[in-house]
Amino acid sequence: MNKNNYVVQIEQPTYDLLSPIIHGAFRTSHDQFKLDDFKHSGVYFSKSDFDALEVKETIWFGAYEEDDLIGCVAVTLISPVRARLNKLGVLPSKRGRGLGSLLVMYAEREAFARGARKVELVCLANDKGLMDFYRRQNYKLLKEKPYRQTVWRIAYMEKRMPHLVDQVGEKVHAYLLPVQKLETLKKQPFEVVLVYHPKEIIKPSNTGHVVQRSIPEHTKELIWHRYTLTQQILALSSDYETVLLYPSEDAIPLEQYYKNQNQNQKQEDSQKPIRLVVIDSTWQQSQKMILQSPALQALPKVKLVHLPKSQYELRKNQKPMGLCTLESVAEALSEMGYSEVRTHLMNTFYEWLEIGYNRYKG
Repeated sequence: MNKNNYVVQIEQPTYDLLSPIIHGAFRTSHDQFKLDDFKHSGVYFSKSDFDALEVKETIWFGAYEEDDLIGCVAVTLISPVRARLNKLGVLPSKRGRGLGSLLVMYAEREAFARGARKVELVCLANDKGLMDFYRRQNYKLLKEKPYRQTVWRIAYMEKRMPHLVDQVGEKVHAYLLPVQKLETLKKQPFEVVLVYHPKEIIKPSNTGHVVQRSIPEHTKELIWHRYTLTQQILALSSDYETVLLYPSEDAIPLEQYYKNQNQNQKQEDSQKPIRLVVIDSTWQQSQKMILQSPALQALPKVKLVHLPKSQYELRKNQKPMGLCTLESVAEALSEMGYSEVRTHLMNTFYEWLEIGYNRYKG
């Protein structure tokens, strides 16, 4: 894709802004399949259609060339767990750059961030090129039906957005974890939020998903994106004191922060447990993620001081004295007094490594 092309959320969408793109993008199929009497053709996208989407709090994303809008897509949450794609289109002269796929990806991320577990769409089944495009985006055909008494057929397609751990498993055949007796581990007053770099979740050597599978009741997962993370962080419950576990120069030793917090809360007669936000990425990626994320920059930062030798050897570019995500979480929880949880995590980690060495290195 040309470096001058990019996709962002349209903050103030209007009919006048979007209609030329939608009308132009849908003109090709309209003429090819002679859709003059097909009211669902994007060529007939009207102001009332736009207003109906706005009532449903639709989110629009735009593809740009320099400052010119050349493509768009709408995503609407139609239930707490279902989202729908609408009006995906790129101007004919600007196609072939991967912008359609990029628009779909941005819309899906927004849907996932808002809790959707599947995304659906309706399109013209007669358009084989369009059907093939959606299949390449992993959409599956649910059914087809004729449009009234015509030769046109309407396709109903769906893409399931599974829980992130299942997504990892599907993509990389992640290692099977040993069966854990989770009922023996009591629910504790803490929370861990893993913020994954998009490239990290498909790596078979990732340890974040081991954390989630080991302590699922204590763990939330977010996929990082510079335009959606702020909203995701703000949507977290205010029942916790949220801090970022990251060894920056201004970070306070976690042990000290935890003690200070407990003392302050006792004086104020209020108890708020700690929520640890942990970035799951390479060191280089994590620096960029923080620089591009005001929500991460604004969080109080804590760090580990007494670091044990890492037992993680599945990656060659480990930083000296650096820990993998699971080890970092385990040590942080230990410094907060949750030694039983640390033991539980590390036991799972060691068993996972035995499987991992054989599968990943073999």
